[in-house]
Amino acid sequence: MVEIRIKLEDRWCRTDNISVIGVGLDGDCFKVGESLVSYFEQVDSWSEFFEKIQALNGFFAVVVHRGDEYYIAVDRVRSIPLFYAIKEDEFILSDDPQWIETNVGKNYDLASVAEFLLTGYVTGNYTFNRGIRQLQAGEALRVCKKNNLPSIHSMQYYEFITGKGEKDNAPETDLLRRLDEVTLAAIERLVKIARGRTIVIPLSGGLDSRLIVMTLKRLGYKNVLAFSYGVKGNWESRISQEVARQLGIPWYFVEYSRDLWKQWYWSNECQSYIKYASKLVSLAHLQDWPAIMELKTKGMLSGEAVIVPGHTGDFVSGGHIPAELISSTRCDVQKVIQAIWRHHYVLMPSALAAEYVGLNEQEVLRSVRGRLEAYFEQNEVLTVADAIGLYESWDWAERQAKYIVNSVRVYDFFGLDWWMPWWDQEVMLFWEHVPLQLRIDRRLYKKYVNYIQEKLRMETTVPLSAYREKLKSILKKLDKAGLLRKVYAMVKKKSHSPASVILALNGAFNLESEREISVLGVAAIIQLALIKCESSDYKKSFPGRGFTGLP
Repeated sequence: MVEIRIKLEDRWCRTDNISVIGVGLDGDCFKVGESLVSYFEQVDSWSEFFEKIQALNGFFAVVVHRGDEYYIAVDRVRSIPLFYAIKEDEFILSDDPQWIETNVGKNYDLASVAEFLLTGYVTGNYTFNRGIRQLQAGEALRVCKKNNLPSIHSMQYYEFITGKGEKDNAPETDLLRRLDEVTLAAIERLVKIARGRTIVIPLSGGLDSRLIVMTLKRLGYKNVLAFSYGVKGNWESRISQEVARQLGIPWYFVEYSRDLWKQWYWSNECQSYIKYASKLVSLAHLQDWPAIMELKTKGMLSGEAVIVPGHTGDFVSGGHIPAELISSTRCDVQKVIQAIWRHHYVLMPSALAAEYVGLNEQEVLRSVRGRLEAYFEQNEVLTVADAIGLYESWDWAERQAKYIVNSVRVYDFFGLDWWMPWWDQEVMLFWEHVPLQLRIDRRLYKKYVNYIQEKLRMETTVPLSAYREKLKSILKKLDKAGLLRKVYAMVKKKSHSPASVILALNGAFNLESEREISVLGVAAIIQLALIKCESSDYKKSFPGRGFTGLP
């Protein structure tokens, strides 16, 4: 007889047959808690469940039990991850993969560990544990019994694929008008979910978070707070402060320093967060963890606040399109795979990742590149637009869902609500249909943001020349310590934030012996050690190289 075992956090809303978490939108009608349960109550079949999921906007996860079957789904960006395993005649489901591990045992997949060291996440439905799988962005599962054993049927109800508008000859002015409508609608939905509560914006120097605060200003929402963080005087915070000043928004700055970062990183609370956020898949996002902790400690963030990061407007608008695909005259799947490898498998050399897990480099390359090959079924000649569409679809399902979106675990850890308006269903659908030429270098997006700045009569912020001079000054100082080449390569390659530079150079760990490993690569190594070890003395238990014989 098939047995189903399910363990979910207390935050889930449950009835006898339905469990839900998060917020769904049916049109402009919000569904949360009991109303989200009610949305699925009339579901009597897999096809009805699939239709309901396809129609639902928002950030959620759901489990529906009907007869001998279970229907399970996560949202379009996997913002609330779910994991599962089969052990003999048992199907085990949880939002905590480490709980599943206590039931199925520890059986580390060294190829997945090596991939994590290269990218900061595990792709596909794999995890660190061979026996545990994850639901992917836009995926739904049907679990039933077959020959007295659990049977799993998986279907994608959504995929982010651009290039759908290549035959769309709409004038640019029409697209700008439509973008304005979509943007206003997405932020209006944010306003409704906030219900007058404080909307807190991690305001960077970029366009995504800026567009959120500008649109809130246009809509007349008053209860807004912005914050920035990092090295004192860093260019991102200077732009952030200036934007907040011009919009009349209260602004706070959390300074990161060498001593504070060491204190934060090696605290028991931070180590608990890292284990919580990893989910046996992802590199824990540390960039704004200290800022959120400090703001909460100082009473600037109440439990009623809604944190609204800019994830990931630059991606959906075309900011991650690789130049080598744009300039190609002939594309195929192999060229797409090469571009993915070049841009995403970069945290450390593959030989070093292989050494850490106790495999030879060819084994790692064969296993990890094999996953990439399997992701793309066809291998025909592609148009440039189709090749870019495949590249961005992989980026959405992997890096965006499992690293960028997973950063909201910071807010969950501190008991805060969050919302991501640029992953709104209507926003995603709009950008899927924008012609490629208007997405390259975010042309349409930048033009729109500039238009809104002019509409609000905002002045130019920190000049680029000031940033360049600041960067030169920082690099010159670092060169005195013999670190110029390393930092320059890191910044050029990955454009890490000031917080990440502090993490590398100011005490969290020593990169002197690992010059080819990026900051995030070192963080990935230490995270594996934290997950592996049973001791609370994490620094002493971290052995350096060698993960052969993981328990």
